[in-house]
Amino acid sequence: MSQEHLNAERPALDAIPTSDVRKPNAAMSVYLLESNRVLTHLIEKPDVRSALLQAGMRLGAESLTEDSLVPTLTSRLGAARHAQARWDAVRSRRKPEELRQQEDAAYELRGDLVAAARWNLRDDRIVQGSLNAIQEGDGVADLITDLDALAVLILNHEGAFTNDAHFDAQASAVQAQEASQALRASEAEQVGEGRLEARQLRDRAWTHLNALMEEVRGAARYVFRKHPSQLVLFQRIRSRRASPASSPQEPIS
Repeated sequence: MSQEHLNAERPALDAIPTSDVRKPNAAMSVYLLESNRVLTHLIEKPDVRSALLQAGMRLGAESLTEDSLVPTLTSRLGAARHAQARWDAVRSRRKPEELRQQEDAAYELRGDLVAAARWNLRDDRIVQGSLNAIQEGDGVADLITDLDALAVLILNHEGAFTNDAHFDAQASAVQAQEASQALRASEAEQVGEGRLEARQLRDRAWTHLNALMEEVRGAARYVFRKHPSQLVLFQRIRSRRASPASSPQEPIS
């Protein structure tokens, strides 16, 4: 759906004044993971979503509502993902054999993440059901979705992996997001747009997403200021260890 989201958001992206466009202030793989984690939490926790909306969130002069918050974040995140994939694609033209190796590595990573989650969350029946659904997927599109879902699942249960010396939860979640973005870039290589155009589109899509994420995070800091266990799900990820590169890394500056 990322391509459809980008198409839907394109008029809004083009309308952003050039002076308001900003470059990402973090590695995009990490930022997209953070955004997906927030989106998943808002979808799964109606009480959290309601509490934030009751604080009076808005975008510009328009108030965010129960009907608009999740769809708006979903669309902006999807647009940013695809814009980043197109930027990655023009920076790294790869041969078919390299693409096959990338897919094989991503499948192996998915298997490793599922195995770690199955073991460390073996007493959580809900998680085990989610893992069963993930293993049913087939094809690159499902692989991308699975890696995104696994990254969020692992982060949301990070404490369960503390005693596993074979597994770094944060680094693995970031690696999963990097791998899914690399696969998106592979699918976007056929677009064939110019380097400058792709970079500008990515920056506009990030600016568009970040405006909403900052509003959500600001509301969370206010509403959950006395509830750190809730607030932590909206905070930035601070990886303790860099993960192996799965996609071209974008300099922050």
